[in-house]
Amino acid sequence: MAVPDHLPIELTPVAARISANHNNRYGAVVSSLYAFWVARQASNPDRRDVTSIVLFDSVAEVRNISLSIEM
Repeated sequence: MAVPDHLPIELTPVAARISANHNNRYGAVVSSLYAFWVARQASNPDRRDVTSIVLFDSVAEVRNISLSIEM
């Protein structure tokens, strides 16, 4: 690649956890989604959102990942 690769957002509560297994573009995407969810929760704490994300390379795999965002 001509430019440096994208990495997870540093200095966030989940940065070490994400970087441990995905210190690459995938980790950057997960990190950005987490930052979005935290900001959304902070803007309206009474709102309970449910989000589905579909990511795959060549074979889709279904995983149930539940994240609790503590404020």
